Amino acid sequence: MNILEAIFPNIVALEPYYSKDGGNATRIYTASGEIIIDKRRIRTVLKQLARHYNADVAYLRQKYGKIVNCNLIVPLPLSLHLVLVPLKMRLPKFEQDGATGYINACAVTRIEASAPPAGKAGSRCLVTLTGGFKLTCYISLSKMEERLSKSDHALTHFKELHRIKKPDGKALVMEQASADALNKVATASRLLYEMLVGHATHSIACEKNEGDY
Repeated sequence: MNILEAIFPNIVALEPYYSKDGGNATRIYTASGEIIIDKRRIRTVLKQLARHYNADVAYLRQKYGKIVNCNLIVPLPLSLHLVLVPLKMRLPKFEQDGATGYINACAVTRIEASAPPAGKAGSRCLVTLTGGFKLTCYISLSKMEERLSKSDHALTHFKELHRIKKPDGKALVMEQASADALNKVATASRLLYEMLVGHATHSIACEKNEGDY
């Protein structure tokens, strides 16, 4: 795991921006309040992020596009705490540069309408995220609410998809199941270790006793 992958679980937003040399780069915002600069295009960062969760962006768009009845602006659930909502987050200099960034719906703490600067037209929305960030999105407040609603729908389906059944018949989310499984392995390992140490101690004691005769 590289340094970038280590922060993936804490991501609250991916924002496209122009670097000093004019190239397309990505700002990665984290829940701890950090801003990580990645010199790659946001599309590349998104693919790496999806691979980290054993997912494919194209597949997720197709799958959840049908679930939320949307073909273009599709929320991408990658984990129980990471649902990326695509939003227009910059005004590109050229059309091919792209304007789409991603906000983690699970990290949104507040949304509010934002007036455009003097002489500028178009709807804007200010999104407050975990970590204290306030990012501007070029979308109306009502559309933002709609996209967050769709992200909730996608997350609900994601949770159901990743539930398994416990022996008592109760549902258990896969992430919790994995944690429980690790705890059981750790307990079993500890008991095995104690048993082996106890056996070794007993064998040594026996050897000493035999030597006394």
